[in-house]
Amino acid sequence: MRASNEKIIIIDFGSSLNKVMTRKIRELNVYSELVSPTITAEEVKNMRPNGIIFGASPDSVYTNRSPKPDPKIFDLNVPMLGVCYGLQVITQFYGGMVDDTKQNEFGIVEIEVDSRSKLFNGLPAYNTVHMSHGDRVKKAPAGFSVLAHSPGCPIAAISSEKEHIYGIQFHPEMEATKNGDDLLRNFLYDICQCTGQWTMKNFMDESVAEILETIRKEEVILPVNGDVKSIVLAALLHKAIADQLVVLFIDNGLLRKNEPEETTNVLAERFDMNIITLDEKDSFFENLKEVEINEEKELAVQNQLINIVQREVSQMKTIKWYASSILYSDKDEKNNPFHQSSMLGLSMLKPLQSLHRQEVEELGRILRVPDNILDKQSLSFTGLAGKIKGKVNEERIQVLRESEAILKFEVFQAGLENQLEQFYTVLLHPEWDFKGEKWSYPILVKMIEKINSTRMMRAKIPDGVLDRIARRISNEVPKVSNVYYDITVDPAIDTQKAVSESPNL
Repeated sequence: MRASNEKIIIIDFGSSLNKVMTRKIRELNVYSELVSPTITAEEVKNMRPNGIIFGASPDSVYTNRSPKPDPKIFDLNVPMLGVCYGLQVITQFYGGMVDDTKQNEFGIVEIEVDSRSKLFNGLPAYNTVHMSHGDRVKKAPAGFSVLAHSPGCPIAAISSEKEHIYGIQFHPEMEATKNGDDLLRNFLYDICQCTGQWTMKNFMDESVAEILETIRKEEVILPVNGDVKSIVLAALLHKAIADQLVVLFIDNGLLRKNEPEETTNVLAERFDMNIITLDEKDSFFENLKEVEINEEKELAVQNQLINIVQREVSQMKTIKWYASSILYSDKDEKNNPFHQSSMLGLSMLKPLQSLHRQEVEELGRILRVPDNILDKQSLSFTGLAGKIKGKVNEERIQVLRESEAILKFEVFQAGLENQLEQFYTVLLHPEWDFKGEKWSYPILVKMIEKINSTRMMRAKIPDGVLDRIARRISNEVPKVSNVYYDITVDPAIDTQKAVSESPNL
């Protein structure tokens, strides 16, 4: 389901930065989609893209194992932009030369624009950009102009204006590239002739019309468990089909403090939805009582959810559709236990499957979902059970729930909520208290801030705030012994070493 037929496809050669590019293009109001490098020219043609971006990769184009696109894609007469490895793919295909620099160029670099083109239209002669490569273009293909260079990269951008083919060695999608958005706008709007119709307002209007046309007079069931995407989907479906929507709120006992009440109140009072509320805490705890590994917890929660929904659907003979809140980023639909609709005997409806989480939040604001719902921390499919090391029971969930509520209060009290990308608590394995008299629970506090599009690290929190958090949790939550603050650099930042050592990302 997409707003307008405009589309940019990004051929994913294996770098995580291609996902960043996908989100960036959408932020510039053009729908974008990642596709496999094995996609055929015929498949690309059937997608009818306005433009193609050849993405980044950790590989070198001159090795046998490196991914390559279908050569026939170059015959489709569609505007193309190669980024980093993608530039080298274009160069190699058209007869230019790529070699190993023997010295990686990684980080902030200044490029100088040597020749004007549509791609650099309106940009200054000198631009700060983000580079991440070990290979580089040694010789541009015949018929291509060299547009820019940097101290370590004599050919930092090329173009064949007549063929609408462009290539750049740097990453315009990264925040460090100062005029990256302007360059991408030039590609999207001047070169690919897009008009910027990918907005959540357009998506909402088109989705409502499509849902109405698909569902007609039939009824839809939607399980809601407090997560943002299921609440936004409920609001969207209710706008389209009103009382034909049956909302099933299943209280599994694994949600955060006050979350069940907040969820049902919003849906019932703001949107006037009819909600079936089921208290299933005991059944979920029963299924989880001997489970210690997170993957097995997911399976236990999923199986119980399936049992409950199957039971309820069997009693509702008028239900014909199951609504899934699966998103574009939910790979292999693993977050949707009913991805095979035969499990319920219902047809499947997936209105949000083309959206990223940030777009779901934006859609929610247009649908008037309250900010306190949209801005809350994401929670895994297993809820608080996924933040408990070892076995899960009601006591341990309650300890974690109260600890996390204190953390949330203190974060907001200190005005840190906008600084932090994530903040949460983890219940560690029980230990003897400091007197050695009884078992108690240690709590681990994690607070993570975003550095840029690809980097996260632990937040530097004032000592006074940490003291209040630790003191309150240890004093106010029964059976908590020690409170730890995790100062380990988040694994997301450790990948930067791998990034800097890869030929092209």
